[in-house]
Amino acid sequence: MDDLLGLGKVSDNGLEVLKTIYPDLLQPGFKKVGLALETVLDFANTALMPLKLRNEKIKINFEKHLNNLQEKMNEYPEEQIGTVPPEIGVPIMDQLLRTTNDDLADLFVNLLVNASLVDNSRYAHPSFINILGSLSADEAKIINYLISNSDPITFIRFGRQSLNGNMIIDMTDNISNIDNLVEIQFKDNKGFYMDNLVKLGIFIPRDNYYSHMEPIYKAHREELESVISQIKRGLYDINLEEDKKGNHQIFYEKWGHYEITDLGEMFLKSITKN
Repeated sequence: MDDLLGLGKVSDNGLEVLKTIYPDLLQPGFKKVGLALETVLDFANTALMPLKLRNEKIKINFEKHLNNLQEKMNEYPEEQIGTVPPEIGVPIMDQLLRTTNDDLADLFVNLLVNASLVDNSRYAHPSFINILGSLSADEAKIINYLISNSDPITFIRFGRQSLNGNMIIDMTDNISNIDNLVEIQFKDNKGFYMDNLVKLGIFIPRDNYYSHMEPIYKAHREELESVISQIKRGLYDINLEEDKKGNHQIFYEKWGHYEITDLGEMFLKSITKN
């Protein structure tokens, strides 16, 4: 259709969606959203979106996310705004219709903003939508920590030598200090969270091979002291049982940190507000 409202060439169905959220499409600052989403709204299933938005809870939630999008896009000059590719924008809009957690929604909005910016669109990739869709609310907080902090997430692991002394056997998983760095809701899940972020390609665990990391490990060891003491008591009990059999074991503790991968670096750029 003609660009009568200065919103780009948004289709009739697209305008119906926008009017559902914004009855006054001429409100200040909305033009940038229209420019960015014109192709997205053409390719999205906009015939069904108005039906979904008749649900008042969905409408209020979606409106909040679009207001967040509008506020962020208004920080950039209009000449920086491009058209979001539908392969990026359509699935994000679908996610925003059903995402209720503000931390997760904000990451989706940041990805949508970067996908619309001429200088940042190179960071946006469709696979990053799947990564965001695989995160829990706690993991979204961890991602936000990575965006704003350079201090690495460390871990400690306990093990022992095999009976013949030829093999080191791990007796615990990597125990990280993430719950001291981020206020997560389910602290017992922190090991799973870190494993999930490794599986998604954001992290790779690195054992300590570098002396320059020693001061960081020592500082973080204090954060984990109570956990370390509890684990050592358990290992000590195991050692007592082994002593009864004449099989005294030598226990060790191994320090390491989670290193952000190249994919992880690109992913963080795609969801960082610049």
